[in-house]
Amino acid sequence: MKRLRHPIRAIREPFGTAGLVVACVALVLALTGAAFAAGALTPKQKKEVEKIAKKFAGKPGAQGPQGPAGPQGPAGANGKDGANGTPGKDGTDGTDGTDGTDGETPEGTTFTTGAEEETLFGAGQHPCKEAGGVVYETTSEENTVCNGKEGSPWTAGGTLPSGKEETGAWAFSVSGGDDQGHALAPISFPIRLLGEVPESALFYKAVGEGGSEKSGFSEHCEGDPDQPKVKSTVYPTGTANRNTMCVIWEASALVNAAFEEPRSSAFGNNALSTVGGALLFSVTGAAHGAGGWAVEAK
Repeated sequence: MKRLRHPIRAIREPFGTAGLVVACVALVLALTGAAFAAGALTPKQKKEVEKIAKKFAGKPGAQGPQGPAGPQGPAGANGKDGANGTPGKDGTDGTDGTDGTDGETPEGTTFTTGAEEETLFGAGQHPCKEAGGVVYETTSEENTVCNGKEGSPWTAGGTLPSGKEETGAWAFSVSGGDDQGHALAPISFPIRLLGEVPESALFYKAVGEGGSEKSGFSEHCEGDPDQPKVKSTVYPTGTANRNTMCVIWEASALVNAAFEEPRSSAFGNNALSTVGGALLFSVTGAAHGAGGWAVEAK
């Protein structure tokens, strides 16, 4: 009769006592995936445990779901401000530059007449319009400087030169005139005259329908109420030249009024003084008028 071995002995005998311990440890590792220190095992037995655990270990399970995020940590404290840097030193003052030397005045050719101008620039060429000037050369080009126009002598306190003209405007507006039915339109000369303007040298014209003019107006005057002009101060032979004045207005611009004469003042003679005067109008009730004037010195 065959003798049967006890089950535990059957397991223990192939491995021995130490081998059985190693086998059990490996099995536990393979089934649970646990790791721990086996202080009773020799290095050789540890290698056998790892080998057996790998052999009998199951496949890794599927990855589990992500765990919830942990609470946010508190903010860190602000760092301390750094210390201010020290100011830099002031720079040293720069030195003043030296004055440059004066440039040399260029030499040139002066011309005063139109003929001299054509000699320099060619026939019919008058870049300075016969006013004269100078041509000079620099290192890079030729330059022409023309003489300027003569300055006007018509300064405050001066007098209007002979043959020169000044112009202006006049106007009046009254509700009924003075006690004699008159109205005055004042005139002031910006540049005084050397003498007065006699009534005989004042010419007037009302332009347009119903207009009229003083004899001699067309010989001495032209233009319109906006731009009147004296033609000439030349009078017939035997008659002395006089300061001449032209007064023009639109006939329709004179309402309920008629021109009578010039006055040097409200009650003066029938002439304009060296600084002006007034135009006398007879009016009927509310009246008004406006126009222009021009005067030329003798």
